[in-house]
Amino acid sequence: MHTENLVSDHFESLVSIPAYDKHCKDIKDIQSSHFMLDILPVIQELYPNQIHELNVLDVGARTAAGTGLLAYLHHQKGCAKIRMAVDALDLDSRFKDRALKKYPEINDYIIRNIYDVDMPSYDLVICSHTIEHVPNIEKFMLRATEIARDYVIFACPYNEDLSKRYSAAPGNHINSITGIFLEQFKPVKKMVYDGQCFTGDLIVFVLKGTAGSLDAEAGDFRKLAKQGQVSEALKSIETTLLHRTQFSTLWVAYANLLLRDGRETEAIEACIKAVSLHPSDPALRYRLAQLLYAAGGVDEAMKQADIAWDMRKVPDYRVFMAEILAKKGDFDTAKLYLGQALGHKKTHPRALALQKTLEDSAAIPAKNVLEGN
Repeated sequence: MHTENLVSDHFESLVSIPAYDKHCKDIKDIQSSHFMLDILPVIQELYPNQIHELNVLDVGARTAAGTGLLAYLHHQKGCAKIRMAVDALDLDSRFKDRALKKYPEINDYIIRNIYDVDMPSYDLVICSHTIEHVPNIEKFMLRATEIARDYVIFACPYNEDLSKRYSAAPGNHINSITGIFLEQFKPVKKMVYDGQCFTGDLIVFVLKGTAGSLDAEAGDFRKLAKQGQVSEALKSIETTLLHRTQFSTLWVAYANLLLRDGRETEAIEACIKAVSLHPSDPALRYRLAQLLYAAGGVDEAMKQADIAWDMRKVPDYRVFMAEILAKKGDFDTAKLYLGQALGHKKTHPRALALQKTLEDSAAIPAKNVLEGN
């Protein structure tokens, strides 16, 4: 029988146990979250010192509690240096709806077999407490490396005595991972520790992915941009976007580079793509408004800035609109918007400067208002 069928049959036998649903929902959410917390320091060591945008696959996600935690802490719109779009992968569809509802930060919950020939590649693949369950563990681990561009992180019990496990437990372990077993894979990193939610030693170890490094192919577009090599930076980020289309931060960076290259229409299109990925993000709406205004789309710029303001009362959004209105000579509405901005931040420097300019607006020709701003 093929290994992929053995894996499927094994997990189907587990979920047929009547208590398994309750076991997963009541216990595994907590345990899976702790296991993912154990992995986080290793991720930080693998991707140090600069911003990284990663496509991540969590194999054997089950309830996706760990997946959801990872996606939340490293959300692509968050402040962490390592930003992720995280997919969950599992054979069992029963957890999907619950997982996506409970953990909305997850990018997708995919129901398919890791051995499918058309499986896409990911920057980082995580197998948290999965390999102790799967038949033909060596083939499974090698398959994980085949779909990883950078690394695969495995987490599991270490040197476990399977004869002492209570055999009636749902999700019974069938593999014991030992140091001798791991030698054949030559891990690039490993950490043995005493975890919070397991009796006995645990290990996190890392294997190199074999799908090919995207960063090596794409280069560092941020570094190139800082050096003023805009054309090279554009080539770099375009290569990156071939595999990371769901990162709104990358689309905004792409838009900024296109604008520097004088390609305003394409910059707007890139920013519209970012907004389509996160339509409820006011910062993206505001950036689109700025690009539209720079390209002469005043009315649409005002519309996007107004939408951003309705989403979140950020003074910059109203000041931006007030500046546009002042240049058009609509001083009364500009003053109204300035009042709204200053109502949220009384010391806003741009708002105060514009307010001072408009105090004598009747004596200042409209075309001279905000000259140079």
